[in-house]
Amino acid sequence: MGKIYLYIRGQAKEAQRAKLKAEFPQGELVIDRKPPEALERLITEAGQGDLIAAVNVYDMPGISAETYKALCCNGSGFHFQQQPHLDSSVFNESLSGEDVEAATASTILQRQLDIEAERQAQQRAKETTGRTIAKAAGRNGGRRPGEKQITRKEIYMKDRIKMYLVQGLNSKQILEALNDDSKSEMKISKNTFYKYLREINAEK
Repeated sequence: MGKIYLYIRGQAKEAQRAKLKAEFPQGELVIDRKPPEALERLITEAGQGDLIAAVNVYDMPGISAETYKALCCNGSGFHFQQQPHLDSSVFNESLSGEDVEAATASTILQRQLDIEAERQAQQRAKETTGRTIAKAAGRNGGRRPGEKQITRKEIYMKDRIKMYLVQGLNSKQILEALNDDSKSEMKISKNTFYKYLREINAEK
């Protein structure tokens, strides 16, 4: 087998990444920050024996049955963890005449895509109607003016900063300690650190 690409959309949850890595620990993670930019590049570059894996077919925006079949004919393919009946291996079996479902994988894929496109169109229409009704009622949505959202990271970092201040560390030492803390995967930028520090000092 050639290369294995683990395709992840930018907003995908960590659990989705973990599922793909568990199945293909040797796979190369490809995060699409501006879908379908990275997906189109992968489809173009995929060669003989390469595999593009995703958790769900709907994670691949803009994919069509024609693109799917073209990739299969190129010797590469797709794998979908939640829809194995859409895997390119199933489609390739149908091409070789082996006993498989009457409907080929590409036909099923197109039907799935049509259903999803209709679902998304209905969802967008529902959201637009909801916003229109809310606006007419004087509700603009969003956060109230002056309201601040406090994140888990902010609470954690401020607690650590206060602890280091008590220990007598200066600002530079505290910033280094926060980012060198092996017990946490959280990191903090210089600007955010000084913002939190100013807020802590203002509370005194």
